[in-house]
Amino acid sequence: YAPATGKRRFIDKGRGALNNYFINGILQDAKGQIWIGTDHGGVNLLDKKDFSIRYLTHKEDDLKSLSQNSILCLYKDPSEIIWVGTFKKGINFYHEKILKFPLYRHQAANPNGLTYDDVNRFVEDALGNIWIGTNGGGLFYFNRRTGQFKRYVHQASDPNSLSNDIIVSLYIDRDKKLWIGTYFGGLNCFDGKKFKTYKHNSKDPGSLADDRIWDIKEDSRGNLWIATLGGGLDRFDRKTGKFTHYVAGGSNSISSNFISSLMVDKLGNIWIGTSEGVDMLDAKGRFIHYKNQPGNPKSLINNVVYDVLEDSNGFIWVATRDGLSRLDRRTKAFLNFDNKNGLSEKATLKIVEDDNKNLWVSTANGLFEILVKENKSQFSYSLRKYDEDDGLQGNAFNANAGYKTRSGELMFGGANG
Repeated sequence: YAPATGKRRFIDKGRGALNNYFINGILQDAKGQIWIGTDHGGVNLLDKKDFSIRYLTHKEDDLKSLSQNSILCLYKDPSEIIWVGTFKKGINFYHEKILKFPLYRHQAANPNGLTYDDVNRFVEDALGNIWIGTNGGGLFYFNRRTGQFKRYVHQASDPNSLSNDIIVSLYIDRDKKLWIGTYFGGLNCFDGKKFKTYKHNSKDPGSLADDRIWDIKEDSRGNLWIATLGGGLDRFDRKTGKFTHYVAGGSNSISSNFISSLMVDKLGNIWIGTSEGVDMLDAKGRFIHYKNQPGNPKSLINNVVYDVLEDSNGFIWVATRDGLSRLDRRTKAFLNFDNKNGLSEKATLKIVEDDNKNLWVSTANGLFEILVKENKSQFSYSLRKYDEDDGLQGNAFNANAGYKTRSGELMFGGANG
C-alpha cells in the first residue's frame, strides 16, 4: 500500500513471486529490501523498485544457508542484524558485514554451479564473466548474470578439447582469445569454439620449451610470454607459431628455468619471478637480477619467488617463500615484511591491489590486507589478517589464485572454492 497515492498492489504466489502463502513475519533491511518469512518457503526477499523476489532457503550442502525453511518470526535489532527464528532448527542471524567473503564452492544440489572446488586461476572477459582454472577439474566459465557455470574438460577422443584438466595459468590477449597454461598438457588457445594445443617437441627447436605453463602475459608489442616450470622463459610469435627460448646459464638471460610468475610494468619491462630471485627484462633486451644477499637487510627477503606486482605508487612487490618484499626502484632497496611486521605467515603466494590502493596477500595460512598510508611521499603499512571465520574457503590458498576484476572485486581461490 502506497499512502501517497492510495494505491494497493497484491503480491501473489507464482513464478517470480511469493513461493508460499503462509507469512509469519515481515521487515525492511538497511537497503530497503523487504524480508518476508514464510512457512516452508524460507525467506522471500522483495525488491521494492521492481517487485522482483529472490529466495533465501535451506541448502543441505551449504552451512551458511538458512537452517530450515519454516520461518516463525523475523526481527531486526538496532545494529541492523536480522534474526530469523525457525520452527525446529533454531535461530539464524545475518548482517551484510558479517560475511566479508562470499564463497563459491561445489554444491551437490546445484548441477549448474562450480562442480569442482580446487581453484588455481581466474581471468575476466569483455562481458565481465569469469574463466576459472582448476587443479584437476578442467576449465569453468562463470556467467555472472545467470550465476551458472559451464565446464570444459579434456576428452581423449577429441583433439580440439582441452589438453589437460590441471590448469595453472589463464590469460586473455588483445584479440580476446583465451590462453590456458596446463600442468604437463602444454599451452592451449581457445577461440570460443575449439582448443588449439601447443606442446614441447624434442625434435622441433621452435616448439614450446616445456609442457608445464605457470604464467602467460602479453607485452606492449603484442608478444606473448610464457613462463614454464623447468624449461625457462619463452616468447611466442603468433604469426609464425614459433617459440624463442630464454634459459638459465647464459651471459644475458634468466636466473633459473623454474619460473612462477610474470608481470609487465607500466614502462613495458617484464618482471620474472623464479626459484633464484627476480629478473627484469628491459626494453633493450637486458636482464637485471635481484637476489637475496646474506647479511643485507635491504636485499630480497628470499630467492624462491611466487608472485610479482607493481602497485599504483610504482613500487614492485615480491611474494616469496619466506615473506614479502617491496622494491623501491629509485634506491634499488627492498623493504621486507615478516613476523616482525605482523605478517605471521611466511609463505606469501599472491598479491592483489584493490581500488583503495591497499594490498591483499594470500598465504598458506590466511589472507592479509596491507593498509597503505602515504604522508608527504613517505609510506607506512599496517596488516590485518582474515581467516575461515570471515567466510574464506579455508586458511590455505593456491599459488597465483588471486585476481581483481574491472569493477574492483577481489577473488582468491584454494582447495575449497
